[in-house]
Amino acid sequence: MAVTKKVAVKKTAVKASKKAEVGVAPELKVTVPEETTYVVIDHPANGDVLIPSHYAVRIGASWGGIVEFQVDDAEWIPCRHNAGYWWFDWHNIPLGKHKLAARMVDNNGKVLKKSAVRRIEVK
Repeated sequence: MAVTKKVAVKKTAVKASKKAEVGVAPELKVTVPEETTYVVIDHPANGDVLIPSHYAVRIGASWGGIVEFQVDDAEWIPCRHNAGYWWFDWHNIPLGKHKLAARMVDNNGKVLKKSAVRRIEVK
C-alpha cells in the first residue's frame, strides 16, 4: 500500500527594489532580483580586430533566460548554451566596423537585460 505525505513548503521573500519574472517552464515561474541579472559579451573585447571567416562570440549571463545576439542593429538571433556560457557562431563576417550586443529574454520574449555594446572591426 502506498503512503502519501504532505510536505510543507517554506515561502521566502526576495528583497529587491525591482524584480524580473523569469519563466523556467510553463508551469513554473521564478522571481529573480533584477540587480543580479546580467548579460555581458566576454569575447571579442571592445576594439578587437577579427578576420572575416568565423568567430565564436562568448556571452556570460546569469541564470534565468534565453540569450540572443545582434550585429549592427539587425534582428536578434538566439544563441546556443554550452559549458556554462552562451555562444553565437558568426560566419562569413563582412569587412568593416560592427556593433555587437546581447540580451536575455524570458520564455515570453520579455527583455530582462541588455549587454553593453561592443565595437569591433573586421579586416
